[in-house]
Amino acid sequence: MNLVDLLRLLVTAALWGGSFIVIRACVPLLGPAVLTEARVGLAAIFLLLIGKGLRKKFNLFKHAKHFIILGFLNAAFPFFLFAYSAQYLPGSLLSIINAASPSWGFIFACFMRRERCTGSKVIGLILGVIGVVLLVDLPRLGLEGSSFLPYLCALIASMSYGLASNVAANSRQIDAFQNTLGSMSYSALILIPLMFLFPVNGEINVDMFGILVFFGVVCTGMAFLIYFKLIESVGSSSALTVTFLIPVFGVIWGVIFLDEKVGPNIFLSIAFIIYGTILVTGYRFRSRK
Repeated sequence: MNLVDLLRLLVTAALWGGSFIVIRACVPLLGPAVLTEARVGLAAIFLLLIGKGLRKKFNLFKHAKHFIILGFLNAAFPFFLFAYSAQYLPGSLLSIINAASPSWGFIFACFMRRERCTGSKVIGLILGVIGVVLLVDLPRLGLEGSSFLPYLCALIASMSYGLASNVAANSRQIDAFQNTLGSMSYSALILIPLMFLFPVNGEINVDMFGILVFFGVVCTGMAFLIYFKLIESVGSSSALTVTFLIPVFGVIWGVIFLDEKVGPNIFLSIAFIIYGTILVTGYRFRSRK
């Protein structure tokens, strides 16, 4: 991995880590449905314009069923659940829960694609679960706690990402750009009914609109493009390390911009989840000779 690829990795992790902070800051005003609709809608428009400008060939109707399923699992459903959870939980905490997605992906892969279940991967799953438990702090929370449902929604969202990665892996005939554009476009349609159930709680001013444009275009659409370029350059296994860095940036942005407080359990849970994810994905840190 050269310097340019390293910068791509860091920029993608920073943008995706920051997206949880944007969600946390905007969801009290916009509500989870409108915020998520703005995110996927603006990302779809951005990608559509990029595709037209680069003269990319794409057909949103040819693989409509696939795009609807992928859009629901990889965008509409998890984006909405994370936005709902952000009304009650810190953004940095949500970014850490998100780091468990590859572990869920491996579980689904064992059943959907008969992926080999090795000892190191099982240990990685266990470490990931321990990390989430440390993060949730169940003894303090208690099952009757008002934050239990948001925690559960965030965990289900990370599971949805894991399932979506396997759905995408089973459709290699569709390239990454079409998968992204198609999933974002149909996600925008899926989320429309929810906007009537979760309306905006206040007025959208110019500053808020600017944040939404940044969220949809930069943190979502542009971040995906940078990530796919990274995959082309270094391969999917190395590009996957972006998942390890997202919680770190999520915590950093939460402390800097939202004055979120972090305790020792946060750092311990990060260590468990990251190392568990490394074992599950089989990533190896290689040094050049």
